[in-house]
Amino acid sequence: MSITDANKLKVKDVEIHYIDEGQGDPLVFLHGVPTSGRVWSQVLPYFTDHARCIVPDLPGFGESSKPDIEYKITDHIEYLSAFLDALDLKNVTFVSQAWGSIIAFDYARRHEDRVSGLAFFESYLRPITDWTMMSLPMQELAAIVNQEDNAAVLESTDYFIEKLLPRAMLKEMSDEDTIVYRDAINQTAHHQPLLQYLREVPTGAEPAYMTEIISDYSKWLQKTDIPKLL
Repeated sequence: MSITDANKLKVKDVEIHYIDEGQGDPLVFLHGVPTSGRVWSQVLPYFTDHARCIVPDLPGFGESSKPDIEYKITDHIEYLSAFLDALDLKNVTFVSQAWGSIIAFDYARRHEDRVSGLAFFESYLRPITDWTMMSLPMQELAAIVNQEDNAAVLESTDYFIEKLLPRAMLKEMSDEDTIVYRDAINQTAHHQPLLQYLREVPTGAEPAYMTEIISDYSKWLQKTDIPKLL
């Protein structure tokens, strides 16, 4: 399957680029930061014979529009919620990774009647209220983010995508993937989608709205009967 076999859907002021392949109940794949729907390209052939696979690029990433917005998690939730509502999906199973899981969990909590399953990895399952609750790699990232002297590092998309991102992968990231992810971020003003993500990574009680969003769906995950696969 070619990653270019895709559609665009206008949601408010943003065009969401997405793949829509296969037949059956929908599987919605949500990527993390700073990647795009491209991360699922080698996974999709295993599912398109069994389900309708929908793979959007978040605003600011991949081939979706690059609007002049803050790119807060609440922005992503708003746009993706409108995108999913526009497709009028039922019996959705979300397959989500990292930052994408926040969007999936929040949507599922608010639209439980439309969701039939949750598959997820590298996800935020509970609010981070203390530094020691983070893994050592996340503590390292948070330390970099919280140091003003590293502003130049944070402004460098190349550093994050070419150095930090590959360290988090079990296989070697291809040069082609590196270029695609880097170029998408470089099309946005001041690398805002990436910088905002780094500012919002939960490192304790702040930012308060992140703690609230994660806390709300964490409580819901513990009581809902929707099947889950970690």
